[in-house]
Amino acid sequence: MSIDVYLDRKYQRLSYNCYHFVSEVLCDLTGVNLIDQKSLHGYRLFKAFANQFVEIPKPENLCIVIFQRPRSVPHVGLFIRGNVLHIKSSGVEYQPLHVVKIGYTSVRFAKCRN
Repeated sequence: MSIDVYLDRKYQRLSYNCYHFVSEVLCDLTGVNLIDQKSLHGYRLFKAFANQFVEIPKPENLCIVIFQRPRSVPHVGLFIRGNVLHIKSSGVEYQPLHVVKIGYTSVRFAKCRN
């Protein structure tokens, strides 16, 4: 499984953000189709996204990583082979968990319900 095909994705705050990115990669790698999120934004998008998952106590391959700051919409990434693949305004990054979580007050892990 190569992540190279995802490295050129471009962040767009409303139309292609971290939720859209994780949904695309997860679907490609596992076949899991998440709900259509194109018309949702902010906390509504997060709630629709989060309803597809159940929290787990520690990271495992292809789980969702949820990064939270107070009073902010959570940021999400995908845990792949010990690192986190995620997108932000500067582009796609594949980094160790301890690097991505800098500046966040909470980090949780989740896997698909099905």
